[in-house]
Amino acid sequence: MAAKILTSLRLLGIFDYLLIILSGLLYFLLGYRVERDSFALLILILAALFLFALLLFRSARKRPEKLIGMLAAAVLFRLLFIASEPRLSDDFKRYLWDGNLTVQGINPYLFKPSELAPETGHVLGDWRTLPLQKDYYSVYPPIPQAVFAAASLLPQRSGQLIMLHLFTLLTELGSIFLMLRIFKQLRLPLPRSLLYILNPLPIIELSGNLHIEVFMIFFVLLAAYFFYNKSFAAAGLSLSASILSKFIPLIFLPAFLSRPLLKKSNIVLLSAAFLPLLLLLILSGFTGTLNILSSLSLYFNTFEFNGSIYSLIRWAGYEIKGYNVIHEISFYLGLSVALYLIILSLWHMVRPFQNVFVFFTLALGGYFLLATTVNPWYITPLLAFGVFTRFLTPLLWSMLVFLSYQAFNTADFHLSTATLAIEYGILTLAILYDLINKSHEFIPGKTNPAASPH
Repeated sequence: MAAKILTSLRLLGIFDYLLIILSGLLYFLLGYRVERDSFALLILILAALFLFALLLFRSARKRPEKLIGMLAAAVLFRLLFIASEPRLSDDFKRYLWDGNLTVQGINPYLFKPSELAPETGHVLGDWRTLPLQKDYYSVYPPIPQAVFAAASLLPQRSGQLIMLHLFTLLTELGSIFLMLRIFKQLRLPLPRSLLYILNPLPIIELSGNLHIEVFMIFFVLLAAYFFYNKSFAAAGLSLSASILSKFIPLIFLPAFLSRPLLKKSNIVLLSAAFLPLLLLLILSGFTGTLNILSSLSLYFNTFEFNGSIYSLIRWAGYEIKGYNVIHEISFYLGLSVALYLIILSLWHMVRPFQNVFVFFTLALGGYFLLATTVNPWYITPLLAFGVFTRFLTPLLWSMLVFLSYQAFNTADFHLSTATLAIEYGILTLAILYDLINKSHEFIPGKTNPAASPH
């Protein structure tokens, strides 16, 4: 393996190395120098990183034998963040708060930070009173909670952060390995995987800012890998692990099912997927489950950030009624998501998609278009699954979503109408392009045998 890496590194040209060195310097700045309220500088750096990543992808596409060298560069970029404290997100503070509670034998689902004495977080040092979201219960599922607790066993903040970075890095490497294996299974060109692996969005938001989507992506890829190998029990358990990492993969379940529903493979997969979830509900207890649901509901009827269709409805609400209508429309937005997913699932059951990642991409894309909150890191799984398709939208969204950091350049964290118009105006054109030119992806024709284990 070492010989292959050296051979691939020798194949990289001077221009490739220049792009890698410049990218490394910019990632270092993002990890240790640039603040999120420096919007102009942030966007300038991100624009350069996306340009360099696309140029490296283009180079590897022309000469696929450069792939291993590009993978080595991608790992290097992620390693650069190993000793950094996330600068674009404060979520890690809540991670360590939850982990600290678990280590002390306190269930993080039973108490809000505001309900506990500040001394409860004594191992956090001088910043024990800083965890965000003091007034709602933890929304992080058990697998991330276990990681938070493992990191919180260390006495110093710096060590805890390095531990979180190590867990994230190892999971990212696992995702990259699985991605390459699935690309081979589906007989897709391997260099296309670089659209995710070298993309600044996962490098910054997962390896840099430590968001828990990293665990969800890994386990969904693992579920797909087992699914394509007809290991349905393992696929179900992996899917369950993805849900125990982030609750969103529940919407992916129909992608793994085939007609008739009582088919043996479906029963095995469903049993393996739901038994661990049932066990979690039993262990969490009635109160803990209700607390988790109450916090999750805030993402639909209280929180609002960088929504697309919702932003249009909110604007119309102000024009017509003179106030924010989020509490009035959140139910209907949720109902719209449910109907969309039901229609998509029925469509897949009648005429299965060429690969399950088309379903994943369409399901997540529709969900985010109707969501009231779309933070930049939310798009990482859409990108991870989108690279298995030929859709342009996930790639373009991974670039445009960074415009939402403009909100941190204002005193009230307000995302301007102009920013929303630019982001979603361009994205609308990409969606129309995919609908017109990539229709063969989501209107199934002859099924790819490699994509149909049933």
